Order: sequence, then structure tokens, then C-alpha cells
Amino acid sequence: MSGGGTTTTTVANKDPWGPAQGYLQDIMGQSAKLYDSGAGSQAWNGALIPGVDPFTSEAMGGTANLARQQASLLQGPYAYGNTIMANQGIAPSMQPALGTLGGVASGGSAASIPRRPMRGSPTARSTRTAACAARSAV
Repeated sequence: MSGGGTTTTTVANKDPWGPAQGYLQDIMGQSAKLYDSGAGSQAWNGALIPGVDPFTSEAMGGTANLARQQASLLQGPYAYGNTIMANQGIAPSMQPALGTLGGVASGGSAASIPRRPMRGSPTARSTRTAACAARSAV
């Protein structure tokens, strides 16, 4: 027969927070008192950004005044831009030329288009030669 042995079961309770339990309970008690008193529950009703430095405020005012003084100078470009927008992006000085081109595109006569001699063409060379001769004759 074999001998009987004894079986031992050991249950170990290892609580690493054991030494800190008193301190944790004290802190939690203090936080409960603060919470119950309403500390920190009132919303801030003051300014959310700091005030502007007086020198910065003066500089911003000066910049605004300078811009207001220059506003009268901008009326010409502003009016020109409005005119171009009213004319579908076409400057008034371009309308006659575009009218001529529009007539040619729709089958009209190309005779009304002012022509300039092409660079390097015999007409252009003779024009340049005549201009040089006229200058040297003077």
C-alpha cells in the first residue's frame, strides 16, 4: 500500500494598495466634501480672451484710419471692376474689336479689320527699309 499524503491549499491575498488605503480614503473624503459644497460648479461669466494692449489698440486704429483715407483712391478701380462685371468680363475698350471679330465669325466681311504686316513679310521689310532710309536722309 502506498502511503497517504496530505494536501494543503493556501489562499494568499496580496493587496498592493493596502498601505495606501488610509490616504486614499482621506483624499476621496476631501473630494466628496468639495463636490458636495459645489466648488468648481459655477461657470465663468468673465472674458474668455485677455484685453488688448493699449499700443496694439492704437496701432490697429491707425491702420483702420489709413485704410479709410485711401478709400477714395479705390473708387476708380472699384468702378472699373464693376463695369467689367456688368459687361460679362469685357472691358469697354475691347467691345468694338470684339464686335468686329464677332461679325467676321458670323460670316461678315474681314475688310474692316485693321491689318498689320506680318513680321518677316516683304511688306514689313519694305516698311522697315523705307523708315530707315527716311531717318538717314535727315
